[in-house]
Amino acid sequence: MDDLPQWIKNIAIHCGTYDRLKYIDNIWFSLESVGFYVPFAAYEHEKDGNLRGVMDRFDALHKTLNTNDRFKNINPIYIIVARDEKQVNSYKRKITEGGHGDWKAFSESHNFYIFSLKDVKEKRSNYLRTISKHLRKIPRSNIRID
Repeated sequence: MDDLPQWIKNIAIHCGTYDRLKYIDNIWFSLESVGFYVPFAAYEHEKDGNLRGVMDRFDALHKTLNTNDRFKNINPIYIIVARDEKQVNSYKRKITEGGHGDWKAFSESHNFYIFSLKDVKEKRSNYLRTISKHLRKIPRSNIRID
C-alpha cells in the first residue's frame, strides 16, 4: 500500500506507525476536499492466521488518525475476512477471551467486523448490509478503493 495519501504518510512517519500502516491489505478513501482523501474502511483478507499482525495494523491506523484533533472524528470500518467460519470463530474467541484486552477494547469501540470468505463470495446479507450501511454515512463524493 505505497499509495497512501500524503497527509496520512506524514502523520504515520511522525508517530512511528507508517511501517505497520503500509501493510494493510486495502484502505478505502472518500474525497473530503480537493486531493484530501479520508479513510472510511480498512480491509484485511487474512489467509495466514496472523491475527496479531492484523490487529497491530488496524491499531496503527487508529493511532495515526487519533494524533490530530481534526482526524479524531474519522471512524472507519475495520473488516477482517477469514478463510472460513472456523477461523472467524477462532478470531472472535482470541479477541474477546484471549487475554488481549487491547484487542477486545478495540473491537468494542470501533466499527469492527469479521466475516468468512464464503460470506463475501456469496454476498451474504450481513456482509453487504454492513458495508452498505457504512457507505451511506459517507457524504456523496468520490470514493477511491485501493
